[in-house]
Amino acid sequence: MDIDLVCFYEDHEDQTYQNLKTVLIEKNLSSEDAFKNSHVFLNSDFLKYVLRSVDQHAKFIRNIFIITNSSLPKWLNYGYSRIQILSYRNIVPSHLLPTYNYSLVESHIVNIPTLSDYFLYIPENIFFVKDVDQSFFFDSVHRPYIRFKDVFCHDRKLKYKKYASIKNAIDICERYFDVRPKFFKHCNVEAFCRKDIVDCLGYISDEIDKMSARFASNDDVSRYIWTYYSYIKKHSVLKYPNLYRSSNFTKLFTNFILNLIKDNQNIKLSQSKYNLSEKVKMFSFDKDSQATDKDEERAMAFLEKLFPNKTEFEF
Repeated sequence: MDIDLVCFYEDHEDQTYQNLKTVLIEKNLSSEDAFKNSHVFLNSDFLKYVLRSVDQHAKFIRNIFIITNSSLPKWLNYGYSRIQILSYRNIVPSHLLPTYNYSLVESHIVNIPTLSDYFLYIPENIFFVKDVDQSFFFDSVHRPYIRFKDVFCHDRKLKYKKYASIKNAIDICERYFDVRPKFFKHCNVEAFCRKDIVDCLGYISDEIDKMSARFASNDDVSRYIWTYYSYIKKHSVLKYPNLYRSSNFTKLFTNFILNLIKDNQNIKLSQSKYNLSEKVKMFSFDKDSQATDKDEERAMAFLEKLFPNKTEFEF
């Protein structure tokens, strides 16, 4: 079966983006909080290495769709046949534009023209480090594997503002399907069946309509709802991957978090700081608010060491 990959790209250093953000905040049309869920977007440097990792280790991917609302990185060969660049206006209805609500934009992923019936979504800076094939993401009858943290999603945790969209997704499941999911997904490459998303959005269209057409808000609904729906309908298969945070990398890259991802196995980091254990299939690599320029330089050096070869995605 054909499998495409979807990711978002946003240049938060782009002057147009920064100017607009400043104007909106000054006019009290938004606040810093309205822009805080932008973690689903890749920046220029991370996008390059994500694409290199896909080219090297996920060769079954057919096309890569990059959704953006800003200028493209200069190194990206957007004329390459496997790369398709889409703006928000290509998938979001015109009456909802302009929008800076990323949850709203995500809810329109299924409007991507020519998107395969089964696809992968990279929501964060996640990199493949070992070869994977379709069977890592879908079973023999094409049901997506969904990977949750093996921890309860306690209601007290959902009281925090940053989890509002996830809490909404859980509450909606309880109201519409009489099931209250108790698990969080963790950072991972997510597998989806397009039809399940369409069916889910059809069921809960009234809830989606409540989301702000302009900025992030407490009425947003997390994409978790798609996975919860698929699991409730028994259209997907639950897995519990181990999530290993390396203290070695924490020391090496101050203020970065490295998550190593592999199903149902204990994960250890090789003694060499640039070699990952054979058990690790992919990892996420994200900086926190305290990261410095030097932290980022070390991170980029690490990624360049892992993925040194240019691809056809690059000029």
